[in-house]
Amino acid sequence: MPLVERIILSEEIYDKLNDYLKDFIKLSLTKAAFLITKGGQLLNQRGISKKSGKLFSIVSLISGIFSSTQKLAMLIGDTGFKNFFQGGKKYSVYYSLLFEPFVFVTIFDEYALLGDVQLRVEELKENIKKMLVMTVKGETESTFFMLTSRTSEEAFTDLFDFNI
Repeated sequence: MPLVERIILSEEIYDKLNDYLKDFIKLSLTKAAFLITKGGQLLNQRGISKKSGKLFSIVSLISGIFSSTQKLAMLIGDTGFKNFFQGGKKYSVYYSLLFEPFVFVTIFDEYALLGDVQLRVEELKENIKKMLVMTVKGETESTFFMLTSRTSEEAFTDLFDFNI
């Protein structure tokens, strides 16, 4: 049975990621930025209100789209796409695999330029990757995250509160 991993961020690293995403949105003129896992866990985001009721649906769909696109790459003989872009009439989405299992996603409109977004994603990717790698290797005092392995059933039961 496959195990599901849950990543738990320390407050210090969560705040640092929050600053990175806030700066990214300001500099790139994008509307939203997310750091998620390939499995659909939202680690941090800026730009979409949790009160809107759309946040977790968006993250789930983005994760599914990213995973299906990775499978498509394998079917056509590639090892996987690292970056891709979906353009719409009003909004566009740009995805980038930082490194396993971290995916950065940004949503933007006509005021942001794709080339600028791509450049700033690469800069952000380096900052986040450096922070993650240093923390995983223990080269920093702060704890970045903890991976807890659970069965699929345990992960599923986290969706419900049985103590009502």
